[in-house]
Amino acid sequence: MSVQTVSYVEAIAHIPPGATLRIPAVPWEDYAQLLVELGDDYHGRISYNDGCLEIMSPLPVHEEFAEVVRGIAREITRALGVKLETRGSMTMRSIWQRKGAEPDTCFYVQNAIRIIGQRSLDFDVDPPPDVVVEIDVTNESQSKFPIYAALGVPEIWHYDGHTASFYTLVNAEYVVTAHSRAFPFLPSTLLAQWIEHSKTVGQDAALDTVRAWMHAPKLQGQSR
Repeated sequence: MSVQTVSYVEAIAHIPPGATLRIPAVPWEDYAQLLVELGDDYHGRISYNDGCLEIMSPLPVHEEFAEVVRGIAREITRALGVKLETRGSMTMRSIWQRKGAEPDTCFYVQNAIRIIGQRSLDFDVDPPPDVVVEIDVTNESQSKFPIYAALGVPEIWHYDGHTASFYTLVNAEYVVTAHSRAFPFLPSTLLAQWIEHSKTVGQDAALDTVRAWMHAPKLQGQSR
């Protein structure tokens, strides 16, 4: 462990929950070494954009809402009979782009078959997740959007604690869309309703609502 990496680790240890630490002018090699030193057990969110290192210490609510969104995606794909591969807050990085990020959760739908069985992904070769999810309860994630754009992530689901938004990659930039690119029949307003529902009735009951909606007659015969 280098002297500089030790200082990063010490600084990270003092980040209070919900806060973000930003460090400028960090070499790529230090970023890569920091990921190794922190290991898989570290539950913060680390991003890197052309020398700018950003570390966010998530609150438990980030994990709660991310788990709900994963469950929603699972209920949708099961009803559709298509594959879903979730990869949680895995590190997505490209040495050629000099960028890296860790979402609150992410998943593959259209490219699920391509990554089944792969324990390690190379984002200079392998496809990025079809959807990354960012939960912004105490911090903003907009600074990570250029990273996701450079990595070619087609869609971002964003939830700020009350409102959900879908962002679709168009000409290297994200634009807000009313419906999901991965699931064209799903409006962002409904995703928000399901997450809000989970706050009062619990995750299982909220996912029961998703399952019932997916099997409702109004969806039968539609292109999903």
